[in-house]
Amino acid sequence: MIRDVFIVKKGGLLLYHQNINANKNKNFSKMSKDLISGFLHSLLSFSKEIGSRNIECIIMYDLKFVYGDFDKIVVIFCIDKHDSTEKVLKKIHRVAEAFLMKYHEIIHHPTKALRVSLYRDFETDLNLAIKSTIKIILLGESGVGKTTMFKLLKGDEIPIQHLPTMGPTINEIKLAGDVQMVVWDTPGQRLYHNIWSEFLLGADIIFLVTDSKADNVSETKNIYTRYILKGEENTHWYCIANKQDLPDALKPDEIKNLVGVPTFGMIAIDNSPDNRKNFENMLKKVISEKIGQDILQMEEKISDEKNLTSIIEQIERLKEHGLQHFDLSDPMLWSMNFWIDKLKNYVFPQLSSDDLKILVETRKEWLEKIRSRISETEKPDEISA
Repeated sequence: MIRDVFIVKKGGLLLYHQNINANKNKNFSKMSKDLISGFLHSLLSFSKEIGSRNIECIIMYDLKFVYGDFDKIVVIFCIDKHDSTEKVLKKIHRVAEAFLMKYHEIIHHPTKALRVSLYRDFETDLNLAIKSTIKIILLGESGVGKTTMFKLLKGDEIPIQHLPTMGPTINEIKLAGDVQMVVWDTPGQRLYHNIWSEFLLGADIIFLVTDSKADNVSETKNIYTRYILKGEENTHWYCIANKQDLPDALKPDEIKNLVGVPTFGMIAIDNSPDNRKNFENMLKKVISEKIGQDILQMEEKISDEKNLTSIIEQIERLKEHGLQHFDLSDPMLWSMNFWIDKLKNYVFPQLSSDDLKILVETRKEWLEKIRSRISETEKPDEISA
């Protein structure tokens, strides 16, 4: 469980602190509070020495501190001692990038950067960043329709005139079937291109958006070539060929061949219910492909794994996928929680052969249930007017 999140400016100034799950922390011991205070004081004193992009971990009694340096800031998570470090790594990256994107201009200002009051409205962004949801990026040049798609998906009024996006817009969106995702609408102006790579950290799915004109498709190909190595290895890339109603628009199949990624046609300015539903169905399809691949990778894990930490992390990752498709009250999620608790309090250093056999069979049932739910995802038609 994440107890606290701290964001510190390199040099020692505490910019932001949020207590997570406050109701669950009411019985937080005085010793735990003192540990946090002592660790934070120590970290503030040597924050300048933390290596760039390094993620470190320190265990102190019943707490674990996971922290990393990101440009001008250090992000610190305080979690329970037995919680998975690997599980929070992506969350730390997401919190850091959300903070740096939201306060990019402030954090680099010589005087504004020191005004802690300017960072108080970060709570919503923080909560989105630490939730176990799919992160989707809309990436492309200015004017190709990214914000229009974003508004179409949210059900907002579609803008008639193009207004450049100033800084990123982040929103949690829930589709039918309890599919949750966090969508980032990125600014397309050239002045933001140098920080695009910051958006890509921790992304599950990236949509390259083009207006389907030949010159923009060529630039979209350049963007893909330039940034594919800056994304994560298991990130899925797609292209949305927007503005298919224009006479000089290239067809999705042509764009697919030119850019080199699966491509969907679209007319984002059409805010009809059918168009929005088709957009949702396309998102469900690519999310299902992403989750399905992750589950396949889990199935390929060595079946006789007995290391408790590794097994707990596997179950927690599988649980994250389960939460995308099932309610918290579902017996499968209760079963996963039972095994996580059991293994965290296991009396032996390795799983016994009998327990391993039971867990292997149980995990097969979990995987089959999730695969079955994924297969029910509706296949989208091409998005058009």
